[in-house]
Amino acid sequence: MDEKRHPHDGRRNGGATLRSLSADQLTSQRFKGDESRAPGLSAPDLSVVVPVYNERECLHELHRRLTDVLRDLGRSYELIFVDDGSTDGSLDVLRELFLADPHVRYLGFTRNFGQAAALTAGQRAARGVAVVTIDADLQNPPEEIPKLLRKFDEGFDLVYGIRRNRQDAWSR
Repeated sequence: MDEKRHPHDGRRNGGATLRSLSADQLTSQRFKGDESRAPGLSAPDLSVVVPVYNERECLHELHRRLTDVLRDLGRSYELIFVDDGSTDGSLDVLRELFLADPHVRYLGFTRNFGQAAALTAGQRAARGVAVVTIDADLQNPPEEIPKLLRKFDEGFDLVYGIRRNRQDAWSR
């Protein structure tokens, strides 16, 4: 059987074997995007970390809205998507975004480690002077990011927002 490894996640084509790594081990792996994204440039002004779990349907819309907002800010930025073992093809969408947009970086977990692990991995990989975290489900509007950055620019070390009208399922 001819087995070819996916270059970023350790799975084998044609086999059922997955390499199991802890979240700490994953963050020490080379991040998809490091090797080809403008080596030698200084750190971006802003990193946006997005944990992703089965969000295939909204990733293009999220990317479009984030890009519109961040481009208008006039700051350098990177978008770091961390796929937390999605089974709906979210990782395929992240690969597409990576190939189309030089601001996109991504990491794919081999299984679901949870949102906290995905956020930690993304924050460890972030190179920006400021880091914003946002959920992929668009319940946090990307259009709020400039408000957070204004407070950061005023000298606050930590700025956060609180959603007033959550639309989660009853079980969350």
